[in-house]
Amino acid sequence: MARAGDRRKVRSGRSNDPMAGSSRRYTQVTFRFKLFGKNYLMRPPSLKFLGRTLLLSLPAILGVLFASSQAAGLFTESALDAKAKYRVVAAASTFDKPAGEMVFKRVLSVDPNDIEVWLKYVEMFEARKQPFKSKLLLSDLVEARELRDARLYTKFAEFLMLEEPTSAASVIKAEKLLRLVATSDNPVESVLARRKLSLLYLSMNNRETAYRILEPVMIDFPVAGSEALWIEWTGGKKLDKDQLGRVMTRLDSYLLNQVSSVPYETALAKTRMFIMQGQEKEARDWLKAQPGLSDSIIDKLNRELEEMTMVASIVTSVDSKTPDWPKLEALLKRDPEHPVWTQIAATLWSEPNKVGATPAKNWVQQQLDDGSASLNLLKRATILSAQIFNAKGTRAEDSLPVRQLYRKLLKRDPDNYIALNNLAMLIYKYEPDHLAEGLAYAQRANELIPNAPEIQETIGQLLVRMGRIDDAQTILERCVDKLPMEWNMHNTLAQIYDLKGMMEKAEAHRLVMSKLKKPPDAANYEKLNLTSQGQSKSQPEKSS
Repeated sequence: MARAGDRRKVRSGRSNDPMAGSSRRYTQVTFRFKLFGKNYLMRPPSLKFLGRTLLLSLPAILGVLFASSQAAGLFTESALDAKAKYRVVAAASTFDKPAGEMVFKRVLSVDPNDIEVWLKYVEMFEARKQPFKSKLLLSDLVEARELRDARLYTKFAEFLMLEEPTSAASVIKAEKLLRLVATSDNPVESVLARRKLSLLYLSMNNRETAYRILEPVMIDFPVAGSEALWIEWTGGKKLDKDQLGRVMTRLDSYLLNQVSSVPYETALAKTRMFIMQGQEKEARDWLKAQPGLSDSIIDKLNRELEEMTMVASIVTSVDSKTPDWPKLEALLKRDPEHPVWTQIAATLWSEPNKVGATPAKNWVQQQLDDGSASLNLLKRATILSAQIFNAKGTRAEDSLPVRQLYRKLLKRDPDNYIALNNLAMLIYKYEPDHLAEGLAYAQRANELIPNAPEIQETIGQLLVRMGRIDDAQTILERCVDKLPMEWNMHNTLAQIYDLKGMMEKAEAHRLVMSKLKKPPDAANYEKLNLTSQGQSKSQPEKSS
Protein backbone atom coordinates (compact mmCIF):
# COMPACT_ATOMS: atom_id res chain seq x y z
CA MET A 1 0.00 0.00 0.00
CA ALA A 2 1.08 3.56 -0.46
CA ARG A 3 3.07 5.35 2.22
CA ALA A 4 2.73 9.09 2.71
CA GLY A 5 5.47 10.76 0.70
CA ASP A 6 8.07 12.77 2.59
CA ARG A 7 8.79 16.27 1.36
CA ARG A 8 12.53 17.00 1.22
CA LYS A 9 14.55 20.01 0.24
CA VAL A 10 17.07 18.60 -2.19
CA ARG A 11 19.62 21.35 -2.88
CA SER A 12 20.19 24.82 -4.19
CA GLY A 13 22.11 25.28 -7.44
CA ARG A 14 22.22 26.92 -10.81
CA SER A 15 19.21 26.57 -13.06
CA ASN A 16 19.61 24.72 -16.35
CA ASP A 17 16.96 26.96 -17.87
CA PRO A 18 18.72 29.36 -20.27
CA MET A 19 15.88 31.85 -19.76
CA ALA A 20 16.64 32.03 -16.04
CA GLY A 21 20.13 33.59 -16.25
CA SER A 22 23.35 32.18 -14.88
CA SER A 23 23.17 33.94 -11.50
CA ARG A 24 19.66 32.85 -10.55
CA ARG A 25 19.31 30.31 -7.71
CA TYR A 26 16.46 27.89 -7.38
CA THR A 27 15.04 25.46 -4.85
CA GLN A 28 13.83 22.13 -6.15
CA VAL A 29 11.28 20.02 -4.26
CA THR A 30 11.05 16.25 -4.58
CA PHE A 31 8.31 13.92 -3.38
CA ARG A 32 9.22 10.35 -2.56
CA PHE A 33 6.53 7.71 -2.06
CA LYS A 34 6.04 3.99 -2.13
CA LEU A 35 3.28 2.22 -4.02
CA PHE A 36 2.74 -1.54 -4.23
CA GLY A 37 6.17 -2.19 -2.86
CA LYS A 38 8.00 0.08 -5.31
CA ASN A 39 9.72 3.42 -4.62
CA TYR A 40 8.74 6.44 -6.75
CA LEU A 41 10.22 9.92 -7.13
CA MET A 42 8.18 12.90 -8.41
CA ARG A 43 9.21 16.47 -9.05
CA PRO A 44 6.34 18.94 -9.67
CA PRO A 45 6.73 21.32 -12.67
CA SER A 46 8.40 24.64 -12.10
CA LEU A 47 6.21 27.70 -11.73
CA LYS A 48 7.70 29.12 -14.92
CA PHE A 49 6.83 25.98 -16.91
CA LEU A 50 3.36 25.93 -15.38
CA GLY A 51 2.90 29.59 -16.29
CA ARG A 52 3.89 29.02 -19.92
CA THR A 53 1.50 26.09 -20.20
CA LEU A 54 -1.37 28.16 -18.82
CA LEU A 55 -0.52 31.01 -21.19
CA LEU A 56 -0.57 28.73 -24.25
CA SER A 57 -3.86 27.24 -23.09
CA LEU A 58 -5.45 30.64 -22.55
CA PRO A 59 -7.45 30.74 -25.84
CA ALA A 60 -9.10 27.42 -25.12
CA ILE A 61 -9.72 28.38 -21.48
CA LEU A 62 -11.28 31.69 -22.54
CA GLY A 63 -13.49 29.89 -25.03
CA VAL A 64 -14.73 27.46 -22.41
CA LEU A 65 -15.22 30.25 -19.86
CA PHE A 66 -17.09 32.36 -22.39
CA ALA A 67 -19.31 29.46 -23.36
CA SER A 68 -19.91 28.51 -19.74
CA SER A 69 -20.73 32.04 -18.70
CA GLN A 70 -23.15 32.37 -21.61
CA ALA A 71 -24.83 29.16 -20.55
CA ALA A 72 -25.12 30.56 -17.05
CA GLY A 73 -26.76 33.71 -18.40
CA LEU A 74 -23.87 36.04 -17.59
CA PHE A 75 -23.73 37.35 -21.21
CA THR A 76 -26.92 39.05 -22.22
CA GLU A 77 -27.78 41.09 -25.27
CA SER A 78 -27.35 44.30 -23.31
CA ALA A 79 -24.09 43.24 -21.69
CA LEU A 80 -22.47 42.16 -24.95
CA ASP A 81 -22.25 45.34 -27.01
CA ALA A 82 -21.36 45.24 -30.69
CA LYS A 83 -17.68 46.16 -30.32
CA ALA A 84 -17.10 43.64 -27.57
CA LYS A 85 -18.94 40.98 -29.53
CA TYR A 86 -16.82 41.44 -32.64
CA ARG A 87 -13.63 41.41 -30.55
CA VAL A 88 -14.74 38.13 -29.01
CA VAL A 89 -15.52 36.46 -32.36
CA ALA A 90 -12.28 37.77 -33.88
CA ALA A 91 -10.38 36.13 -31.03
CA ALA A 92 -12.50 32.97 -31.26
CA SER A 93 -11.43 32.50 -34.88
CA THR A 94 -7.92 31.74 -33.60
CA PHE A 95 -8.99 29.33 -30.85
CA ASP A 96 -8.67 25.57 -30.99
CA LYS A 97 -11.46 23.89 -32.98
CA PRO A 98 -13.96 22.98 -30.21
CA ALA A 99 -13.52 26.22 -28.28
CA GLY A 100 -13.81 28.44 -31.37
CA GLU A 101 -17.03 26.84 -32.56
CA MET A 102 -18.46 26.96 -29.03
CA VAL A 103 -17.84 30.71 -28.77
CA PHE A 104 -19.52 31.40 -32.12
CA LYS A 105 -22.53 29.30 -31.19
CA ARG A 106 -22.93 31.11 -27.86
CA VAL A 107 -22.59 34.55 -29.43
CA LEU A 108 -25.14 33.65 -32.11
CA SER A 109 -27.53 32.31 -29.49
CA VAL A 110 -27.74 35.91 -28.20
CA ASP A 111 -28.27 37.44 -31.65
CA PRO A 112 -28.96 34.80 -34.34
CA ASN A 113 -29.56 37.44 -37.01
CA ASP A 114 -26.11 39.06 -36.95
CA ILE A 115 -24.84 38.51 -40.51
CA GLU A 116 -21.35 39.82 -39.66
CA VAL A 117 -20.88 37.09 -37.05
CA TRP A 118 -22.22 34.41 -39.42
CA LEU A 119 -19.75 35.51 -42.10
CA LYS A 120 -16.89 35.39 -39.57
CA TYR A 121 -18.04 31.91 -38.64
CA VAL A 122 -17.85 30.83 -42.31
CA GLU A 123 -14.42 32.48 -42.67
CA MET A 124 -13.16 30.54 -39.65
CA PHE A 125 -13.93 27.25 -41.42
CA GLU A 126 -12.30 28.54 -44.60
CA ALA A 127 -9.14 29.47 -42.69
CA ARG A 128 -9.08 25.97 -41.20
CA LYS A 129 -9.31 24.38 -44.67
CA GLN A 130 -12.75 22.93 -43.92
CA PRO A 131 -14.71 23.83 -47.08
CA PHE A 132 -17.35 21.18 -46.44
CA LYS A 133 -18.32 22.83 -43.15
CA SER A 134 -18.34 26.26 -44.79
CA LYS A 135 -20.62 25.04 -47.56
CA LEU A 136 -22.95 23.22 -45.14
CA LEU A 137 -23.23 26.29 -42.93
CA LEU A 138 -23.88 28.60 -45.90
CA SER A 139 -26.46 26.19 -47.31
CA ASP A 140 -28.37 26.25 -44.02
CA LEU A 141 -28.15 30.06 -43.84
CA VAL A 142 -29.38 30.55 -47.41
CA GLU A 143 -32.31 28.23 -46.81
CA ALA A 144 -33.22 30.11 -43.59
CA ARG A 145 -35.88 32.61 -44.61
CA GLU A 146 -35.02 34.92 -41.70
CA LEU A 147 -31.59 35.70 -43.15
CA ARG A 148 -32.06 37.20 -46.59
CA ASP A 149 -28.66 38.81 -47.07
CA ALA A 150 -26.94 39.43 -50.40
CA ARG A 151 -23.50 38.60 -49.01
CA LEU A 152 -24.59 35.13 -47.90
CA TYR A 153 -26.13 34.42 -51.31
CA THR A 154 -23.00 35.58 -53.15
CA LYS A 155 -20.71 33.61 -50.85
CA PHE A 156 -22.71 30.43 -51.29
CA ALA A 157 -22.84 30.91 -55.08
CA GLU A 158 -19.02 31.17 -55.10
CA PHE A 159 -18.76 27.82 -53.32
CA LEU A 160 -21.15 26.21 -55.80
CA MET A 161 -19.23 27.58 -58.80
CA LEU A 162 -15.89 26.35 -57.47
CA GLU A 163 -17.07 22.82 -56.71
CA GLU A 164 -15.11 20.05 -58.38
CA PRO A 165 -16.66 18.47 -60.28
CA THR A 166 -19.28 21.14 -60.91
CA SER A 167 -22.76 19.63 -61.19
CA ALA A 168 -25.58 21.00 -63.28
CA ALA A 169 -27.69 21.43 -60.15
CA SER A 170 -24.94 23.53 -58.53
CA VAL A 171 -24.62 25.77 -61.59
CA ILE A 172 -28.37 26.37 -61.70
CA LYS A 173 -28.48 27.11 -57.96
CA ALA A 174 -25.54 29.52 -58.25
CA GLU A 175 -27.16 31.29 -61.20
CA LYS A 176 -30.44 31.67 -59.30
CA LEU A 177 -28.73 33.10 -56.20
CA LEU A 178 -26.57 35.52 -58.19
CA ARG A 179 -29.57 36.75 -60.16
CA LEU A 180 -31.37 37.49 -56.89
CA VAL A 181 -28.39 39.50 -55.65
CA ALA A 182 -27.92 41.25 -59.01
CA THR A 183 -31.41 42.73 -58.71
CA SER A 184 -31.08 43.62 -55.01
CA ASP A 185 -30.89 47.12 -53.49
CA ASN A 186 -27.29 46.64 -52.38
CA PRO A 187 -25.27 48.30 -55.20
CA VAL A 188 -21.88 46.85 -54.22
CA GLU A 189 -23.14 43.29 -53.89
CA SER A 190 -25.33 43.69 -56.98
CA VAL A 191 -22.33 44.58 -59.17
CA LEU A 192 -20.23 41.80 -57.64
CA ALA A 193 -23.03 39.32 -58.41
CA ARG A 194 -23.24 40.58 -61.99
CA ARG A 195 -19.51 40.07 -62.46
CA LYS A 196 -19.69 36.53 -61.13
CA LEU A 197 -22.72 35.79 -63.30
CA SER A 198 -20.79 37.05 -66.30
CA LEU A 199 -17.96 34.62 -65.52
CA LEU A 200 -20.47 31.82 -65.13
CA TYR A 201 -21.95 32.51 -68.57
CA LEU A 202 -18.48 32.78 -70.10
CA SER A 203 -17.64 29.34 -68.72
CA MET A 204 -20.76 28.10 -70.53
CA ASN A 205 -19.53 29.75 -73.77
CA ASN A 206 -22.40 32.24 -73.67
CA ARG A 207 -20.56 35.49 -74.41
CA GLU A 208 -23.64 37.47 -75.38
CA THR A 209 -25.37 36.93 -72.03
CA ALA A 210 -22.06 37.47 -70.20
CA TYR A 211 -21.83 40.93 -71.80
CA ARG A 212 -25.50 41.84 -71.32
CA ILE A 213 -25.38 41.13 -67.60
CA LEU A 214 -22.58 43.72 -67.19
CA GLU A 215 -23.83 46.32 -69.65
CA PRO A 216 -26.19 48.21 -67.27
CA VAL A 217 -23.39 48.90 -64.74
CA MET A 218 -20.35 49.27 -66.99
CA ILE A 219 -20.11 53.08 -66.80
CA ASP A 220 -20.81 53.59 -63.09
CA PHE A 221 -18.52 50.71 -62.12
CA PRO A 222 -15.49 50.86 -64.42
CA VAL A 223 -13.96 47.54 -63.29
CA ALA A 224 -17.12 45.82 -64.50
CA GLY A 225 -17.03 48.08 -67.55
CA SER A 226 -13.52 46.94 -68.48
CA GLU A 227 -14.68 43.32 -68.18
CA ALA A 228 -17.69 43.96 -70.42
CA LEU A 229 -15.54 45.63 -73.08
CA TRP A 230 -13.02 42.78 -72.89
CA ILE A 231 -15.78 40.23 -73.51
CA GLU A 232 -16.91 42.12 -76.59
CA TRP A 233 -13.41 42.73 -77.90
CA THR A 234 -12.10 39.18 -77.43
CA GLY A 235 -15.29 37.93 -79.10
CA GLY A 236 -14.25 39.69 -82.30
CA LYS A 237 -16.57 42.69 -82.02
CA LYS A 238 -15.40 46.21 -82.74
CA LEU A 239 -15.12 48.37 -79.62
CA ASP A 240 -17.59 51.20 -79.16
CA LYS A 241 -15.26 54.22 -78.86
CA ASP A 242 -17.83 56.20 -76.89
CA GLN A 243 -18.23 53.42 -74.33
CA LEU A 244 -14.46 52.91 -74.18
CA GLY A 245 -13.87 56.61 -73.52
CA ARG A 246 -16.54 56.84 -70.82
CA VAL A 247 -15.24 53.79 -68.97
CA MET A 248 -11.65 55.12 -69.19
CA THR A 249 -12.72 58.53 -67.85
CA ARG A 250 -14.53 56.97 -64.91
CA LEU A 251 -11.65 54.63 -64.18
CA ASP A 252 -9.06 57.42 -64.27
CA SER A 253 -11.23 59.55 -61.98
CA TYR A 254 -11.38 56.69 -59.50
CA LEU A 255 -7.60 56.22 -59.65
CA LEU A 256 -6.98 59.93 -58.98
CA ASN A 257 -9.00 59.69 -55.78
CA GLN A 258 -7.06 56.68 -54.47
CA VAL A 259 -5.28 57.63 -51.24
CA SER A 260 -3.46 54.34 -50.69
CA SER A 261 -2.11 51.84 -53.22
CA VAL A 262 -4.28 50.88 -56.19
CA PRO A 263 -6.48 47.81 -55.52
CA TYR A 264 -5.55 44.74 -57.56
CA GLU A 265 -8.80 44.60 -59.56
CA THR A 266 -8.60 48.30 -60.43
CA ALA A 267 -5.00 47.91 -61.60
CA LEU A 268 -6.05 44.91 -63.67
CA ALA A 269 -8.91 46.91 -65.22
CA LYS A 270 -6.53 49.73 -66.18
CA THR A 271 -4.09 47.22 -67.70
CA ARG A 272 -6.93 45.62 -69.65
CA MET A 273 -7.95 49.00 -71.08
CA PHE A 274 -4.38 49.65 -72.26
CA ILE A 275 -4.18 46.28 -74.02
CA MET A 276 -7.50 46.77 -75.85
CA GLN A 277 -6.08 49.99 -77.28
CA GLY A 278 -2.84 48.33 -78.41
CA GLN A 279 -0.75 50.01 -75.70
CA GLU A 280 1.24 47.15 -74.18
CA LYS A 281 4.31 49.32 -73.45
CA GLU A 282 2.15 51.95 -71.72
CA ALA A 283 0.57 49.20 -69.63
CA ARG A 284 3.96 47.95 -68.44
CA ASP A 285 5.20 51.48 -67.72
CA TRP A 286 2.04 52.30 -65.78
CA LEU A 287 2.35 49.17 -63.62
CA LYS A 288 5.98 50.00 -62.80
CA ALA A 289 4.96 53.51 -61.71
CA GLN A 290 2.35 52.36 -59.17
CA PRO A 291 3.53 52.82 -55.56
CA GLY A 292 2.60 50.47 -52.75
CA LEU A 293 1.95 47.35 -54.80
CA SER A 294 3.45 44.27 -53.18
CA ASP A 295 5.82 42.02 -55.12
CA SER A 296 3.22 39.23 -55.17
CA ILE A 297 0.59 41.56 -56.65
CA ILE A 298 3.04 42.86 -59.26
CA ASP A 299 3.94 39.28 -60.24
CA LYS A 300 0.25 38.41 -60.53
CA LEU A 301 -0.47 41.47 -62.66
CA ASN A 302 2.51 40.70 -64.92
CA ARG A 303 1.20 37.18 -65.49
CA GLU A 304 -2.21 38.59 -66.36
CA LEU A 305 -0.54 41.07 -68.71
CA GLU A 306 1.34 38.24 -70.43
CA GLU A 307 -1.91 36.37 -71.00
CA MET A 308 -3.77 39.47 -72.19
CA THR A 309 -0.96 40.16 -74.66
CA MET A 310 -1.39 36.67 -76.09
CA VAL A 311 -5.15 37.21 -76.47
CA ALA A 312 -4.52 40.59 -78.11
CA SER A 313 -2.20 39.03 -80.67
CA ILE A 314 -4.96 36.59 -81.62
CA VAL A 315 -7.74 39.19 -81.68
CA THR A 316 -5.79 41.59 -83.88
CA SER A 317 -4.33 38.98 -86.25
CA VAL A 318 -5.72 38.40 -89.71
CA ASP A 319 -7.76 35.25 -90.28
CA SER A 320 -4.91 33.41 -91.98
CA LYS A 321 -2.52 34.02 -89.07
CA THR A 322 -2.25 31.36 -86.40
CA PRO A 323 -1.40 32.17 -82.76
CA ASP A 324 2.13 31.51 -81.59
CA TRP A 325 1.58 27.86 -80.67
CA PRO A 326 4.63 27.35 -78.39
CA LYS A 327 3.50 30.31 -76.25
CA LEU A 328 -0.10 29.10 -76.20
CA GLU A 329 1.01 25.57 -75.31
CA ALA A 330 3.03 26.94 -72.39
CA LEU A 331 -0.02 28.84 -71.14
CA LEU A 332 -2.18 25.71 -71.42
CA LYS A 333 0.32 23.67 -69.46
CA ARG A 334 0.41 26.33 -66.76
CA ASP A 335 -3.40 26.54 -66.52
CA PRO A 336 -5.05 23.58 -68.33
CA GLU A 337 -8.58 24.72 -67.40
CA HIS A 338 -8.18 28.34 -68.51
CA PRO A 339 -11.41 29.23 -70.41
CA VAL A 340 -9.72 31.43 -73.01
CA TRP A 341 -6.74 29.17 -73.78
CA THR A 342 -8.88 26.04 -74.01
CA GLN A 343 -11.31 27.84 -76.31
CA ILE A 344 -8.50 28.97 -78.63
CA ALA A 345 -6.92 25.50 -78.70
CA ALA A 346 -10.25 23.80 -79.36
CA THR A 347 -11.05 26.30 -82.13
CA LEU A 348 -7.72 25.63 -83.85
CA TRP A 349 -8.40 21.89 -83.57
CA SER A 350 -11.88 22.20 -85.07
CA GLU A 351 -11.03 24.40 -88.09
CA PRO A 352 -10.19 22.13 -91.03
CA ASN A 353 -8.29 24.58 -93.23
CA LYS A 354 -6.52 26.83 -90.73
CA VAL A 355 -3.02 27.52 -92.06
CA GLY A 356 -0.30 26.63 -89.58
CA ALA A 357 -2.68 25.02 -87.09
CA THR A 358 -1.33 21.48 -87.46
CA PRO A 359 0.74 21.48 -84.21
CA ALA A 360 -2.30 22.68 -82.25
CA LYS A 361 -4.59 20.13 -83.95
CA ASN A 362 -2.22 17.25 -83.19
CA TRP A 363 -1.74 18.35 -79.58
CA VAL A 364 -5.48 18.63 -78.87
CA GLN A 365 -6.31 15.39 -80.65
CA GLN A 366 -3.63 13.54 -78.67
CA GLN A 367 -5.07 14.94 -75.43
CA LEU A 368 -8.59 13.84 -76.41
CA ASP A 369 -7.44 10.38 -77.52
CA ASP A 370 -5.39 9.49 -74.44
CA GLY A 371 -7.81 11.03 -71.93
CA SER A 372 -5.37 13.68 -70.67
CA ALA A 373 -7.41 16.66 -71.93
CA SER A 374 -8.55 19.02 -69.20
CA LEU A 375 -12.28 19.02 -68.53
CA ASN A 376 -12.62 22.49 -70.02
CA LEU A 377 -10.80 21.50 -73.20
CA LEU A 378 -12.97 18.38 -73.52
CA LYS A 379 -16.15 20.45 -73.06
CA ARG A 380 -15.15 23.02 -75.65
CA ALA A 381 -14.04 20.41 -78.17
CA THR A 382 -17.38 18.62 -77.70
CA ILE A 383 -19.37 21.84 -78.17
CA LEU A 384 -17.49 22.75 -81.34
CA SER A 385 -17.81 19.22 -82.72
CA ALA A 386 -21.57 19.33 -82.09
CA GLN A 387 -21.83 22.72 -83.82
CA ILE A 388 -19.99 21.38 -86.88
CA PHE A 389 -22.28 18.35 -87.06
CA ASN A 390 -25.45 20.44 -86.62
CA ALA A 391 -24.34 22.73 -89.44
CA LYS A 392 -23.12 20.11 -91.93
CA GLY A 393 -23.97 16.59 -90.76
CA THR A 394 -26.50 14.55 -92.72
CA ARG A 395 -25.49 10.92 -92.07
CA ALA A 396 -25.08 8.68 -89.05
CA GLU A 397 -21.30 8.49 -89.50
CA ASP A 398 -21.12 12.29 -89.46
CA SER A 399 -22.37 12.24 -85.86
CA LEU A 400 -19.94 9.54 -84.70
CA PRO A 401 -17.16 11.93 -83.51
CA VAL A 402 -19.54 14.01 -81.43
CA ARG A 403 -21.18 10.91 -79.93
CA GLN A 404 -17.75 9.64 -78.90
CA LEU A 405 -16.88 13.00 -77.33
CA TYR A 406 -20.17 13.15 -75.42
CA ARG A 407 -19.49 9.71 -73.95
CA LYS A 408 -15.99 10.77 -72.88
CA LEU A 409 -17.36 13.96 -71.37
CA LEU A 410 -20.02 12.12 -69.35
CA LYS A 411 -17.38 9.82 -67.85
CA ARG A 412 -15.68 12.95 -66.46
CA ASP A 413 -18.77 15.07 -65.85
CA PRO A 414 -21.67 12.62 -65.30
CA ASP A 415 -24.15 15.29 -64.21
CA ASN A 416 -23.75 17.50 -67.27
CA TYR A 417 -27.45 17.67 -68.16
CA ILE A 418 -26.82 19.24 -71.58
CA ALA A 419 -24.46 16.43 -72.60
CA LEU A 420 -26.86 13.82 -71.18
CA ASN A 421 -29.79 15.13 -73.20
CA ASN A 422 -27.81 15.72 -76.39
CA LEU A 423 -26.28 12.25 -76.38
CA ALA A 424 -29.72 10.70 -75.70
CA MET A 425 -31.07 12.64 -78.69
CA LEU A 426 -28.26 11.40 -80.96
CA ILE A 427 -28.85 7.84 -79.75
CA TYR A 428 -32.55 7.81 -80.71
CA LYS A 429 -31.62 9.18 -84.13
CA TYR A 430 -28.56 7.06 -84.94
CA GLU A 431 -28.22 4.13 -82.51
CA PRO A 432 -31.47 2.12 -82.51
CA ASP A 433 -29.79 -0.74 -80.66
CA HIS A 434 -28.91 1.52 -77.72
CA LEU A 435 -32.29 3.06 -76.91
CA ALA A 436 -32.25 1.86 -73.29
CA GLU A 437 -28.89 3.58 -72.80
CA GLY A 438 -30.29 6.76 -74.32
CA LEU A 439 -33.37 6.64 -72.07
CA ALA A 440 -31.15 6.30 -68.99
CA TYR A 441 -29.23 9.42 -70.04
CA ALA A 442 -32.41 11.41 -70.68
CA GLN A 443 -34.00 10.32 -67.40
CA ARG A 444 -30.87 11.35 -65.50
CA ALA A 445 -31.02 14.76 -67.20
CA ASN A 446 -34.66 15.00 -66.14
CA GLU A 447 -33.69 14.27 -62.53
CA LEU A 448 -31.21 17.14 -62.64
CA ILE A 449 -33.57 19.56 -64.45
CA PRO A 450 -37.11 18.30 -63.78
CA ASN A 451 -39.73 18.79 -66.50
CA ALA A 452 -37.58 20.80 -68.92
CA PRO A 453 -39.49 20.51 -72.23
CA GLU A 454 -36.34 19.83 -74.28
CA ILE A 455 -35.48 16.86 -72.07
CA GLN A 456 -39.08 15.65 -71.91
CA GLU A 457 -39.26 15.68 -75.71
CA THR A 458 -36.13 13.52 -75.90
CA ILE A 459 -37.68 11.04 -73.45
CA GLY A 460 -40.85 10.92 -75.58
CA GLN A 461 -38.85 10.28 -78.77
CA LEU A 462 -37.00 7.42 -77.09
CA LEU A 463 -40.16 5.86 -75.65
CA VAL A 464 -41.99 5.83 -78.97
CA ARG A 465 -39.06 4.03 -80.56
CA MET A 466 -39.08 1.51 -77.70
CA GLY A 467 -42.75 0.71 -78.37
CA ARG A 468 -44.19 2.65 -75.40
CA ILE A 469 -46.45 4.64 -77.67
CA ASP A 470 -49.07 5.77 -75.15
CA ASP A 471 -46.42 7.03 -72.71
CA ALA A 472 -44.64 8.82 -75.53
CA GLN A 473 -47.86 10.45 -76.74
CA THR A 474 -48.68 11.78 -73.27
CA ILE A 475 -45.23 13.31 -72.86
CA LEU A 476 -45.00 14.80 -76.35
CA GLU A 477 -48.47 16.35 -76.11
CA ARG A 478 -47.33 18.15 -72.94
CA CYS A 479 -44.28 19.52 -74.77
CA VAL A 480 -45.80 20.65 -78.05
CA ASP A 481 -47.06 24.04 -76.81
CA LYS A 482 -43.67 24.79 -75.23
CA LEU A 483 -41.68 23.73 -78.32
CA PRO A 484 -43.96 24.71 -81.20
CA MET A 485 -41.06 25.00 -83.69
CA GLU A 486 -39.71 21.48 -83.11
CA TRP A 487 -40.22 19.81 -86.49
CA ASN A 488 -39.43 16.28 -85.33
CA MET A 489 -41.94 16.39 -82.46
CA HIS A 490 -44.77 17.28 -84.88
CA ASN A 491 -43.49 14.53 -87.16
CA THR A 492 -43.61 11.92 -84.39
CA LEU A 493 -47.04 12.98 -83.11
CA ALA A 494 -48.46 12.91 -86.63
CA GLN A 495 -47.36 9.27 -87.01
CA ILE A 496 -48.74 8.34 -83.58
CA TYR A 497 -52.12 9.85 -84.50
CA ASP A 498 -52.03 8.02 -87.86
CA LEU A 499 -51.57 4.74 -86.01
CA LYS A 500 -54.52 5.48 -83.72
CA GLY A 501 -56.80 6.63 -86.53
CA MET A 502 -56.86 10.24 -85.32
CA MET A 503 -56.47 11.63 -88.83
CA GLU A 504 -57.59 15.17 -88.11
CA LYS A 505 -54.91 15.64 -85.47
CA ALA A 506 -52.30 14.01 -87.70
CA GLU A 507 -53.09 16.41 -90.54
CA ALA A 508 -52.94 19.39 -88.17
CA HIS A 509 -49.38 18.48 -87.21
CA ARG A 510 -48.40 17.91 -90.83
CA LEU A 511 -49.70 21.36 -91.67
CA VAL A 512 -47.44 22.85 -88.96
CA MET A 513 -44.51 20.77 -90.29
CA SER A 514 -44.98 22.19 -93.77
CA LYS A 515 -44.30 25.67 -92.42
CA LEU A 516 -41.15 24.68 -90.50
CA LYS A 517 -37.64 24.04 -91.76
CA LYS A 518 -36.92 20.35 -92.09
CA PRO A 519 -33.65 19.28 -90.40
CA PRO A 520 -30.94 18.34 -92.95
CA ASP A 521 -30.45 14.92 -91.33
CA ALA A 522 -34.18 14.10 -90.98
CA ALA A 523 -34.00 11.26 -93.49
CA ASN A 524 -32.16 9.19 -90.87
CA TYR A 525 -35.00 9.17 -88.33
CA GLU A 526 -38.20 10.74 -89.71
CA LYS A 527 -39.91 7.46 -90.63
CA LEU A 528 -41.05 5.38 -87.64
CA ASN A 529 -42.15 1.75 -87.89
CA LEU A 530 -45.11 1.91 -85.54
CA THR A 531 -47.42 -0.99 -84.69
CA SER A 532 -50.30 -1.02 -82.25
CA GLN A 533 -48.68 -3.90 -80.34
CA GLY A 534 -45.21 -2.80 -79.69
CA GLN A 535 -41.75 -2.16 -80.94
CA SER A 536 -41.01 0.94 -82.93
CA LYS A 537 -37.78 1.68 -84.75
CA SER A 538 -36.50 4.44 -86.89
CA GLN A 539 -34.25 3.38 -89.72
CA PRO A 540 -30.75 4.83 -89.55
CA GLU A 541 -27.70 2.76 -90.21
CA LYS A 542 -26.29 1.12 -87.10
CA SER A 543 -23.17 2.61 -85.60
CA SER A 544 -21.86 3.08 -82.09
